[in-house]
Amino acid sequence: MSTQQTFEPTGTIHMSPVGRLERILLKTDGTADGQAAETLAIELCARSGAALRIVFPVSTAAWEMMILPGTAPPPGEEGEAHLAKLKAEAESRGIPCETVLATIDDPSEAIIKEARRMQADLIVKQRGWMGEPARLLVGGGAGRITGRANCPVLIVRSHSKMWSRIVLATDGSRSSDAATVMAAKFAKLTGVPVTVLSIKVSSHSERRQAEARPIVERAVAYMKQEGVEADGKVESGLVDEIVIDASEDGEPLIVLGALGRTGFGRVILGSKTERIVNQAKGCVLVVG
Repeated sequence: MSTQQTFEPTGTIHMSPVGRLERILLKTDGTADGQAAETLAIELCARSGAALRIVFPVSTAAWEMMILPGTAPPPGEEGEAHLAKLKAEAESRGIPCETVLATIDDPSEAIIKEARRMQADLIVKQRGWMGEPARLLVGGGAGRITGRANCPVLIVRSHSKMWSRIVLATDGSRSSDAATVMAAKFAKLTGVPVTVLSIKVSSHSERRQAEARPIVERAVAYMKQEGVEADGKVESGLVDEIVIDASEDGEPLIVLGALGRTGFGRVILGSKTERIVNQAKGCVLVVG
């Protein structure tokens, strides 16, 4: 059972940190499944004026397990050709672009290192990719990157297109504040409205559940202060199920923080977030 309410802003709302979008890192493996991530990354750069670095990680161990010797060219050759094609496409739109072909046993490690080296403001990756060993596919690979990245990670579902709205899931944590800033940034870049969602969890205390409405009020007020069309709602139930259900209506961009409110910051990049990443109908932006 759920309840829905709309809130109006009161006073000036401050969120931290400032959501910058000056350097974007795109992870690609050259497969058809990665085309949506490539398209979205280039489009976000074009709209924001961000520079782009494209990383093509090559896991030689995974390649050797999947491909019989002599049946296909070395992965580096295909990678170089694909990077050159993407670089030309980005530069044709006036986007500063660099490319990196990274040969490494752990492709996720290559993404983390490059993101830190360039001080990336955003990592864009497809939801699952052939360069990762089977144990890292889909949620696992996403979790390894989002759990260690120093910036938000946009996880793109195959065949996803630019979203027509954004759903921000917030619990009032500092991580959710950062997610709120990024949701507003993405809303302004793409010209779409935001629905702010907070969830009453039955296992929480009554006091904690009562905080859901003011949490939503604050985030909606910030959105409107930033010139973003926004509404808010409070629902009751399981976090992952409600967020996944929200993605059914038009495949919006789902934005959520990576840390919850327990202790010094409980990492929620476990089963709930992995399930959201795996089952949401559209893209998911995880903000640390």
